[in-house]
Amino acid sequence: MERVVLNALPKNPKSSSIGILGPVRVECGSFMRISDFIARTITQRRALVWCGVGVLIIFCVAILVTSLRLDSEVFNVLPARFSSVQGLKIYDRDFEQTRELTFALLCNPNDVDKLEEFAPVFAERLRQQPWCARVLAGSPMATPDGIRDLQSIAVPLLLNLEPHVFDETMSILQPDKIRDRLHRLRQQIEAGSPRPEFELSFDPLGLIAPALKPFAESTVIEQEQPLTSPDRNMRIFLVVTNQTTVSAFECQRLMRRVNEFGATAAEGWEGAPLQVLVTGRPAFVSEISLSMRYDVVATL
Repeated sequence: MERVVLNALPKNPKSSSIGILGPVRVECGSFMRISDFIARTITQRRALVWCGVGVLIIFCVAILVTSLRLDSEVFNVLPARFSSVQGLKIYDRDFEQTRELTFALLCNPNDVDKLEEFAPVFAERLRQQPWCARVLAGSPMATPDGIRDLQSIAVPLLLNLEPHVFDETMSILQPDKIRDRLHRLRQQIEAGSPRPEFELSFDPLGLIAPALKPFAESTVIEQEQPLTSPDRNMRIFLVVTNQTTVSAFECQRLMRRVNEFGATAAEGWEGAPLQVLVTGRPAFVSEISLSMRYDVVATL
């Protein structure tokens, strides 16, 4: 289709230095065809247009959800080529409790005796969870695994003693002192005391007790009921998970499984409603990342 555009004639031809131009032909057939097609589609095929818009929105949302990565590891924003950054990552991964969850059972003050009976049941249920690597529900001295762990960390703790205390502890390894100690323990066993048998099985050379002494003085390891509130209506359980990373999505997956466990953890409890509380870095990262993800999607 062609359209002819005529230049307007000046009112006073004599005053014009341009003169009179002939008709100008403008080729706009293809432009008109595209615009007519778009107008016809919008007006006559509205259902098709809305379907296309819906498909485009779903496609954009899918790209956003699959490509959105929320990294909770602060050290990943630092240059990875530096050895100092790599050392900080190793320290944060292996020496900080980034994979630890803290559970708490909170009961009515009138049910403290029931809580004392239910605590071992809850701890055993925690140990049976596939995401649980280890549970600390009381003094390490109360379980065989805890005793083995204390024996394994005794040597590193020896190196942390004060110089004079370290020298005094090392003097215990002299043959005469070992002989005297074993003779004393034998006499106590023959007298009917049960403590020497435990001491021989736990600390046969007498090095573990001095190594753990500073640790025991600064913690609740020697309390009668460790990890228990003074009014006895709350029990705390420390859980080390087996998650491979501390990324946002890994923490979200872990907390979904933890919440499923929490929904059934109080089965068998008899008494007033029992509260099952949980906190830790995975729980914090999961909650913050979910809220940030919602904010990002809502903003876009």
